[in-house]
Amino acid sequence: MVKRYSLDTMKALMERQNPLYGRIDLTLNLKPMDYYDSALFYPEFLEEDKVRLFSVFGGISYYNRLIDAQKSVRENIIELIASSGARLENEVAMYLNSEISKITRVLHLNMFVITGYSFKL
Repeated sequence: MVKRYSLDTMKALMERQNPLYGRIDLTLNLKPMDYYDSALFYPEFLEEDKVRLFSVFGGISYYNRLIDAQKSVRENIIELIASSGARLENEVAMYLNSEISKITRVLHLNMFVITGYSFKL
């Protein structure tokens, strides 16, 4: 399952100039689940808790299936994300790094434009 932050990497692997071009047999465009689909993973929770869980775990089925109905929203977040060695601890860092690298690329392009660098196509 490709996560949101890996999408750019996967797209790059499928480009013609990449050595792996043509070796991918099947691509499926899976969309994240919406709130209503995600809420089906935790029917025992109150509606406001479902909103809280969705705001943290989003529509990613892997994350949602890790939610323990026997624990509170707070306990789930601490256990899965916020505690040392948490199962999803690295997901936060990888997602933030991915977003920061996108911002960095845009800033570099803006600097090129501001300084008068011309692109040759």
